[in-house]
Amino acid sequence: VKPVLILPTGAEQYIPQYVVFATDFNTADLPAIDFLIDLSETLGFHLDVVHVVQSNEVAADIVPEVTFSKFLAERGLSCTHVTGKNVHKGLQEYCRTHHANVLAMTHGHHSLISRLFSQSESLTAITDKQSAVLVFPPAFNKSV
Repeated sequence: VKPVLILPTGAEQYIPQYVVFATDFNTADLPAIDFLIDLSETLGFHLDVVHVVQSNEVAADIVPEVTFSKFLAERGLSCTHVTGKNVHKGLQEYCRTHHANVLAMTHGHHSLISRLFSQSESLTAITDKQSAVLVFPPAFNKSV
């Protein structure tokens, strides 16, 4: 099972320079992040891990976030929390502000990407037509 890279219209060659990985602290994100860390060492891109906190969001269980933060800290990363009215607009603004050219995420049942694409906004609107999207399947295992 491999990730899928969706390139913006007109892209001929695409080398990532700044990758934003969007997370909802799901354990399925962990192998994807390890893969991106390894890939960043090869290709030399910057990697940010981002969680969008919606203005009406209340964390009922902080255990997944704490576990996720420890995982990231062991790898020299941290998670940036971005506040937004909704997830896709928060990610879009973060990517635009930081000049990210790839938005990465894990796809799964009831996952972040499912929530993103269930909105009326299209993939093009989410990426603002300037960023590629890298989608990891839920069963992704970087060792395969």
